Amino acid sequence: MPRPFRVLLVQSDTAISAPVAAFLQEEGYRVTRSSDGIGGLNLVRRTQPDLIILDADLPGIDGITLAGTIRKQTPTPIILLIDGADEIQQVIGLDRGADLCMVTPVSLAELRARIRALLRRAEHNKAPRAQTLSIG
Repeated sequence: MPRPFRVLLVQSDTAISAPVAAFLQEEGYRVTRSSDGIGGLNLVRRTQPDLIILDADLPGIDGITLAGTIRKQTPTPIILLIDGADEIQQVIGLDRGADLCMVTPVSLAELRARIRALLRRAEHNKAPRAQTLSIG
């Protein structure tokens, strides 16, 4: 049986973080939570998650800055949650290091699919490359 993936959820709004964390745990992920950017950064270093979900508007260190800091240290996939359809925040977040942005409130079905896609890609990138076979 494959190991459970570790997800770090850094979200200051418990109305969002509690149901998302419960959903992720039901999906079989090991979830660690923080409600601020500084705590989130410390948890990235301590827990080495397989995927990180960040709120853009965190106290301490905002999620966009945090995404940039994390990206400099690890290729771990990052989902940035943006409150409202703020295109500027999305563009800056992606430029700083987020792999994708989602507008809150998030659809849990879409979140599930996006997490699976990011983890699939991350696992594929970790796998040793097979040598190309040539015929003839």
